[in-house]
Amino acid sequence: MSNFWGAYHSQAHAVFPFYVEGDDELSDYLIMSIEKNMAICEYLGCPMIVVHSYCSNDEPEKDFDLNLSLYKKLIPAAKKYGVKICLENGFRVWENRGLDGGMCSDADEALKYINALNEAAGEDVFGFCLDTGHANVLKKDIKTFIKKLGNHLLCLHIHDNYEIFDAHLFPFTQICPGFGKSVDWDRFVEGLKEIGYRGDLSFECFRAVHLLPDELKSDGLKFLSAIGRYFRNKIKG
Repeated sequence: MSNFWGAYHSQAHAVFPFYVEGDDELSDYLIMSIEKNMAICEYLGCPMIVVHSYCSNDEPEKDFDLNLSLYKKLIPAAKKYGVKICLENGFRVWENRGLDGGMCSDADEALKYINALNEAAGEDVFGFCLDTGHANVLKKDIKTFIKKLGNHLLCLHIHDNYEIFDAHLFPFTQICPGFGKSVDWDRFVEGLKEIGYRGDLSFECFRAVHLLPDELKSDGLKFLSAIGRYFRNKIKG
């Protein structure tokens, strides 16, 4: 389904969090809200929805079991509305700096989740959304992350930062503390090309746009569109 401008919805983001420790009533309400989000996705013709996992920061094994039980509650609605549920790589925050340990911040952990959940669903209901900025805060090798995900990688959140704060800026505009490119965008497109990625290139650069004066926002978005075409041509090769 497209709107008046010919655009379509390739992904959506669910409400978050989807669990509040110690408040079962609110947690049940949040699950119900995500189910309604999926119903809206069906209406809009949106094929997938990103749902952030829960992270307590100090009990990873307990978190894994809890997240499995929460995601499993969403399986009936995902099947009913024909929507794929995408997990996303996160990170923990300490004094405004990214620290490892957020749910699915490691590709192997992400695959553990996806495989277990798809087995429980009996079909491929779950996939992954790779957030380049979150991976960069944790200094992950972006190509390795992509290659491990393979065909489980269904969508992207593309943006740049300077390896410390989740800044949501335009690609190619940030440098790392060593004064080189922050995200290795060459390895990014190489990874996507090698796995045969044919999904959309979705940018999450809202802070970069907000930083611009109103008179420059249109030109900023044109620049971002040019980056998207550059990535697309490199990936399709």
